Amino acid sequence: MNQLQIFQNFTKFHRLSDIAARAKDKERYLKEMEDYTPTEGYAKDGSLITAASEAKRKSQEDKVRAKEERKREVAEKRQKIQEEKERKKLERNTPKRDPNAPKKPTTSYFLFAIKRREEITKEEQDKPDSEKTSFLDLSKKIGVEWKEASDDVKQEYNDLAAKDKERYLKELKSYSPAEGYDEKGNLISAKKKKKSKGGDEEGEEEDGSDQEEGDGSKKRKRKRKKDPDAPKAPQTAYHAFRAERTDAIKAEDSSLSFGEVNKQVGAEWRALDDAAKEKYNKIAKKDKARYKQEMEEYNKKSDKGKKDADDNDDGASSEEGSGSESDDSSSSGSGSSDSSGSGSGSDSEEESSSDEESKPPKKKAKK
Repeated sequence: MNQLQIFQNFTKFHRLSDIAARAKDKERYLKEMEDYTPTEGYAKDGSLITAASEAKRKSQEDKVRAKEERKREVAEKRQKIQEEKERKKLERNTPKRDPNAPKKPTTSYFLFAIKRREEITKEEQDKPDSEKTSFLDLSKKIGVEWKEASDDVKQEYNDLAAKDKERYLKELKSYSPAEGYDEKGNLISAKKKKKSKGGDEEGEEEDGSDQEEGDGSKKRKRKRKKDPDAPKAPQTAYHAFRAERTDAIKAEDSSLSFGEVNKQVGAEWRALDDAAKEKYNKIAKKDKARYKQEMEEYNKKSDKGKKDADDNDDGASSEEGSGSESDDSSSSGSGSSDSSGSGSGSDSEEESSSDEESKPPKKKAKK
């Protein structure tokens, strides 16, 4: 063992002994601090309490308290978000209609459409897929047939629909809704519950918001009022198609919601080829030309109205100017007559001077 190794072993031994001594001294300090009761004017660690140390201690406590408050707020916010997610998930998984609720009554047109669809499908079952009538064309064909149907045929389906409605009303009387569904078997969403229960509270909040706006808080942006005489905006090709198909789809299935009808219309529009869309593109172009022509006439009328209003304003201002000039001229005339009416002679001058001293001085007329 050389001298270097001896020195390294010696320093290592002393280092380990120092670590052990420090750990032992720390244990002693902590034990004594548990039994220590600080005297007045000293902190828990035995240091002197000064204004600076007290301020530092309070600031540290405030920081710790603020940090804990932020943590608590974040935890509450996360919990609310999680609860909202679970509620929405539950609503998505819950059927919109009670499975045990009575089936809604079918309309006369829908009964006719079901029967005709089955018949046409049966007739075309031997044809290849390319020659079969598409869903859209089939719906249009059935709609035309229903319009052209005789009163006797329609009466037959009206009777069937009335019979089905009687069945529905009879079943509805004996139906007891499950929890979360209304008396007709529809799902009561959280938004509907909030509206029905807190209608008065919402009204009070709206009144409060109006007062706050008056006190100087941020006002809501108001929509610009549209001129009722302005031309109607042109419709697009899709809007023309949607206007044509919406009524037909509702007639086929009255139970469909507004969103479901729009989804079906969108799917049908995407399925159309360019040749089928050309009809609606022509309608859109025609309506655009109509809008352009009406806008030109509307702008001409509005420009003419503005010009008439400006002319009226100019006439009123000229009348005011002439009136002020006549007033000035009359006042100057009265001042000259007063000056010419003074008498001659010393007596008359003395009387006039005494009268002038007793009366208040007159304002000179503006020339």
